Amino acid sequence: MKKIYFSLVLFMCCVYHISAQTPPEITCPGDEIYITDPGICDGTATFITPVAVDPEGGDVVVAQTLGLPSGSEFPLGNSTIEFTATDEDGDQSTCQFTITIVDNQDPVIDVATLVAFTDECLVNKSDLTPPTATDNCAGTVTGTTNFITTTAQGTTTIIWTYDDGNGNTTTQSQNIIIDDVTDPTIDAALPLIINAECEVTSLTEPIPTDNCSSSTITITNDASLPISGEGTTTIVTWTYDDGNGNTSTQTQSVVIDDVTAPLLDGSLPASITDECEVTTLPTPNTTDNCGGTVTITNDASLPITTQGTTVVIWTYDDSNGNTTTQSQNIIIDDVTDPTIDVLLPFFINAECEVTSLTEPIPTDNCSSSTITI
Repeated sequence: MKKIYFSLVLFMCCVYHISAQTPPEITCPGDEIYITDPGICDGTATFITPVAVDPEGGDVVVAQTLGLPSGSEFPLGNSTIEFTATDEDGDQSTCQFTITIVDNQDPVIDVATLVAFTDECLVNKSDLTPPTATDNCAGTVTGTTNFITTTAQGTTTIIWTYDDGNGNTTTQSQNIIIDDVTDPTIDAALPLIINAECEVTSLTEPIPTDNCSSSTITITNDASLPISGEGTTTIVTWTYDDGNGNTSTQTQSVVIDDVTAPLLDGSLPASITDECEVTTLPTPNTTDNCGGTVTITNDASLPITTQGTTVVIWTYDDSNGNTTTQSQNIIIDDVTDPTIDVLLPFFINAECEVTSLTEPIPTDNCSSSTITI
């Protein structure tokens, strides 16, 4: 009896041992990839429940033991799904597969923040506020651009790129408008009046400034050099052009006013001496600061025969209202005696008396002199 009981126990142990070593067979589907649902960072994934079989032919119960159920919204990234198969004897087998949710939605730009940026002269990257963008997945989406700086007048288009960190990018253009509408500033130090006696052959160029330091100001004037003409005032108009369509003008007066009298060169003799008369006077030399023709006159009445000193006044006129005068002494000093009459008879013979004498005819070196006999 004991022998039969031992054999039965041994048989049951062997059957249990064989059953415990034969778990059910279960096969999961392969890994699956889904994209995020519109507007959110999760993606809906569906999958079938794997089928399991028991090699011993028994019933097998299959249950999901890890991960969200099919039809759920799975988070971005990888999620592990596990199923467990259990047979009637409690033996179990498991299989796993991966559900991957991929974000394929580009960031959405807030167009209201992407307005044109306007300046007159210069725009640097630091001047710009990056436009904002939103994304279906949480996180900050920051716009970047390779733009650095520009001074170019007109419209420069730059490109902003938005990256959500999940491999999705969006690009958007923005206009940078440089529009200089400010005229150059005139040179406050420019002399309003230039005074000259004769002419102005050159003008000192003013130094205007511009609101845009990168602009080159072209400076011109309407003067025709040299500027001359006694007693005239010429209005010179300076024009400043910044090359961006903005100009300024500034006027300057050039006044020509000769106030310098002609200069004597010392060639006039201090005095002229003669015994009888002076019939001509040598014209002195003179110069003028403006190089014009000097009119030279005197008050002499030629010939000068009056014994003694006659003062002659010379006048030099530059025709610009400036005169110089100079005096000169004309000295008439006759120191030569009259010449006797060589025909005068040395002897007059008469027998009774001489009642009259024939007047001799002497001569004088000065023909204008009257000889009293």
